[in-house]
Parts: sequence; structure tokens; C-alpha cells
Amino acid sequence: MNPHFLFVIPVVCALVIYMISFKEGKQICDNYVLVTYLYTLFYLALGTYFITILLQYYEKKLDRLSLGTLLGIIVLYVIIYYVMIFIPKEQLLLKHLISIFYIMITSVMLAVIFMMYFPQSIILSLLMTLVLFVVLTLIAWKYQDVISSRVSLIMLIVFFILVIAEFLVSLFYPGTLIEKAIILVVLLVVCYLVLVKTKRMIENRDSCEKDGGPDYVRESTGLLLTFQNMLIRILELTGRRRRRYSLS
Repeated sequence: MNPHFLFVIPVVCALVIYMISFKEGKQICDNYVLVTYLYTLFYLALGTYFITILLQYYEKKLDRLSLGTLLGIIVLYVIIYYVMIFIPKEQLLLKHLISIFYIMITSVMLAVIFMMYFPQSIILSLLMTLVLFVVLTLIAWKYQDVISSRVSLIMLIVFFILVIAEFLVSLFYPGTLIEKAIILVVLLVVCYLVLVKTKRMIENRDSCEKDGGPDYVRESTGLLLTFQNMLIRILELTGRRRRRYSLS
């Protein structure tokens, strides 16, 4: 099958989003949750399309990327993400354009990560991530009264320390039990963040009109980010690595 046919999926999602979320030229708060998940699905479908193109036409170039280049891509990814979410929601067109660029950078990073693992592990990891994400989302909706929408500064610091430790251990002690243990702890933290983001989305839905309207781009890219982090950790836990970066 021609991979360009996959582009039909994000286009259809975009048309559905436009019809549901726009009224008289402005985005509205009606169907807040539905539109947020549709945006997330749109970004996921668009990212899948870009990844498929990269793996089919640029596999050899991706396989030759150095560790320094990969780190550069990750830094650019973080910068673009924060630029995108801090753009005022009134500048809707600019925010949408930056979000597309963000998905393109995300696709490059994920394509490189997928190159590091045997292909048969990717499908299993995607299914496990999807099931876990849906279960956590349902839990968040059912028990929203007991879930906090705030993440403490200490927890954020601990999370970043764990991510750094995960990266260093994967470089020097790949495939060891300590690497798996750190990855599992990071995955548990990311699962908690899914609960927090879902609760925060519920609060944003309730205060949408009061806050001057929705910010679907920020909301949906946040959901996509947690999904992506879950996928990477599950892929690391269940997949068999075929490529290892080194500092040399």
C-alpha cells in the first residue's frame, strides 16, 4: 500500500474537527472534550503518516544519525513544544502552524527510536500503550473527585532526575535490570500524569467560557505527549534493542 494513502486519515480528522469545533469563524467551548480528543487523534494520525514516510524513504539516513544529532533533535523538540504552548490562544493560525512543525519533529525522534528496536515489538507496544492510556483515562473520569490536577514542584524535579538517570543508564548499562527498573518507575510516573492531565482537562472544560475560550492545541498536544512517553517506555520494556548509541 502506498504510504501516502495514510494522509487521508489526518485530513478526515481535520475536517471533522473543523465542523465540530468552529462556529461563526471562532472556536467554541461546546464539545470541549470530544474536540480535544479529536485533535489528539489528528496529531497521532499525522505523526504516524510522517513516521511511515521517514521509515520507508529515509531509513538509511536515520540509521546513520549520531548520538549528538539525536540529542539536537530532542532539544529542538523541547523548544518547539514550549514555544507552541506559550503562544496566546488568540493567535490560532500561528499556533496551528507551530503544532504541525512540532509533530514533524516528534515524528523524526520517534522514527529514530523505532529504528532501535525490532519491528515486531512496535505493534505490541502500540497496542499496550493504547489499552493502558484508555484505562487510565476512564479511571480519571470515574474518580475525578479524588484526583488532583496539580503536580508539585518536588515531583517534577524527581521526574526530570529519573529521566536523566534513565538516559545515562541506557548509555552505560543497556539491557540491565537497573535500566528496566528505572524505566518502569518513569512509566508509573507518566501514568500518574495521564490521570492529572485528564482531571485538568475536565476543569478546563468547566471553566472554558470563563477563561475566554478553549486552547485545543495545548490541551491535545499535552495528551499526545503523555501517550508518546508511555509508548517509548513500554517499547523499551517489551522490545529487543538492535542498536545502541555510545559516547564515542
